[in-house]
This record gives sequence, structure tokens and C-alpha cells, in this order.
Amino acid sequence: MLPHTHTHPKKISNKYKRPLNHDPNFNIVTNLSKYLAYLVAFAPRLLPDHLYDTENIFNQVILESREEFKMCKTYGERIHRLKDIGEIPEDTETPENMVIHRGARLGVQLLKENQRRIWKILAEFWAELILYVAPSDKAKAHVEHLAKGGEFVTHLWALVSHAGMEQDPHCQIWTIDITNANTWCS
Repeated sequence: MLPHTHTHPKKISNKYKRPLNHDPNFNIVTNLSKYLAYLVAFAPRLLPDHLYDTENIFNQVILESREEFKMCKTYGERIHRLKDIGEIPEDTETPENMVIHRGARLGVQLLKENQRRIWKILAEFWAELILYVAPSDKAKAHVEHLAKGGEFVTHLWALVSHAGMEQDPHCQIWTIDITNANTWCS
């Protein structure tokens, strides 16, 4: 969750503002993260996971967010709360706030790294994630959206389906180790 807010840092301290050199990776990260959040909230039928799983996780994050931010009145207070959550040691976590705590912890780790490198890593991550969700066995949902003009992911689905790419049901989800980020970027 904090990495998503990290991509929209206008209201945060100068350290986290938009890169001065207008790094194109910043725009990639911002737009793809917003778009995938939109799909989770408003078009979960187009995503590869079961609709119930997507909606359940989304609802869990909403409930956790309401609980964690109930005392926060402003955007800045929510950002500071996320930073505080991200600093909580991993072993003190409770199951009911696992999603938001993991996101906050990742965000805090990302904020400590070289910003140019992190924008590049995050851009690659979001681009790979959009390509991961594009192949789908939910043809009916995509065809219905195509008839109305289609979502971006629906057009990607049409292209990758035509090329014969399918979602691998046994595909393992990868993790990103930012400690080895130096090897990913020049």
C-alpha cells in the first residue's frame, strides 16, 4: 500500500517528490499502479484470480485501512501512519492486519533505497504484473468489455490470446528482493 502512495508523493516531504529529471519510470509506475488498483476495485472479473479471492482481499484491505487510519484526518497523517506501521518489527504482526503491514513494510524499505533505481525496479514490476494479469481464461468477461470499447487489459488479453499465450495455473508468484537491486539497473 505504501509503495502505491509512494508513487503519488506530491503532498509528502521534498525527499519523496516527483523526480526532478521527469524520470519516465515515475509515470509508468504511477499510471500502472493506479490502473491495477482500479481493476481490483471496479473490474475484478478481468483479473486471473477467482472473483471471490480478489474481492475478499480488496475488502480485507479496506477494513484494515479503516481501522489503521480511523484517527487520521489528513493525507499526511495517513502517510505518517503508514511509515509508523512499516517500522513495526515483523514478529509483532497479527493476522488481521497482515496485508497493510506487509505493504507498509515494503514501502519503508523502498523509501530507503536509491530513488532512481527504485523507480526503475517498480516500473519493471508493474509492467510485468500487467502482462501477468493479461492472459486469462475469462474470455466471456473480456469479450463483454471489448463490445463496450474494452479496458486496456482487455486489449492486452486479445493480443496475448491471439498469440497463444495463456495464464499458467501453476505459475509461481515472484518476489522482489530490493537488496539485490544494483544488479537490475545500470
